[in-house]
Amino acid sequence: MDKGASPTTVLPRFTSIVARFTTRVNRFASRFGSRPLEEKLTHTEFSPTTMSSLFSQLSSPLLRIERTLLSLPNLCTLLSQLSFFSLSDHLFLSEHRISSLYTLIFYNVLTYCVSYVTELATKESWDMYVTVSETTSIKHLGLTATKLVLEWTKAITFLITVVFLVLVVSLEKALDKYFPTKLYLGVTFLYYIATEKFFVAHFPRLLSRLDLAHIHGMEDVYSPIILRTLTLTLSSLSCFAALFNIPHSLPLFVVLNLVIPYRHLNSVLLPALSAELSILRPYRLASQIELDEWNDICPICLSTLTLARTRVTPCFHLFHGECLRRYLKVVRNDTCPMCKKVLTVY
Repeated sequence: MDKGASPTTVLPRFTSIVARFTTRVNRFASRFGSRPLEEKLTHTEFSPTTMSSLFSQLSSPLLRIERTLLSLPNLCTLLSQLSFFSLSDHLFLSEHRISSLYTLIFYNVLTYCVSYVTELATKESWDMYVTVSETTSIKHLGLTATKLVLEWTKAITFLITVVFLVLVVSLEKALDKYFPTKLYLGVTFLYYIATEKFFVAHFPRLLSRLDLAHIHGMEDVYSPIILRTLTLTLSSLSCFAALFNIPHSLPLFVVLNLVIPYRHLNSVLLPALSAELSILRPYRLASQIELDEWNDICPICLSTLTLARTRVTPCFHLFHGECLRRYLKVVRNDTCPMCKKVLTVY
């Protein structure tokens, strides 16, 4: 509800919203040869089957939209970022509500610069010629004319982007209508790096450097769950704060930033994690006495075994939990990597 809205203006607005919703439902129902909504509500007894059928008819367009957005992850990410930034404008900025577009453009340009510099820093070889095979000295031209043109185009685009950023930041007239607060920049940047594809792809590497025992080797599975939980938390807090001054875009925000991400987390990400954990669930963790008495080297990766990461098979062989999990996934049979006996569940 807008600030300063009186009951005399709120009631007609609410009535018009209900009327438009009823009209759209009637149009949707007429496509399937069913009666309008008013007739259904007056001539139909409300049994559980009837309510379930009515709910399925009303929710089917939303389900189609959800499947379409999930099939287009880049578009879904962009829409969720725009929705979150717009709501952040409503919560943190009293004026200049268009700041969300400036902020998102600035973050995208900054991400492009970081990704290009990362690509240059991690490029293994700049040699124009590559060998045909490891056992021959014959070389051929690896960087063709098209490849060279593309590389030069990316370099020129990067330079133009950097110059544009410097000019925009240095010129005060270009930012005379852009006054974001530190809290606004902090919240929006945290949400941006948790949803942008470039940072999401590098998050498992950062998580692996923390060397957490409980998620060792499954950073690719835990990373999207952690990031999705973070974005859902930020969106939930923003939605709760917006309830005191409801903007017009709040229903769209709920769908894009709460409903669709939660359904994806509950139907895709969590089952994938449960499937990975179920592989190692039958095999218990090793004790310190077993590590001291038997062996301290993993037979698969030949690395030192640690207490929190070692699993024991029924045939009393010790492995890293991650090594055993990958072996069982690749081999697709429950046999011990050492003695090839069938692994029975405890």
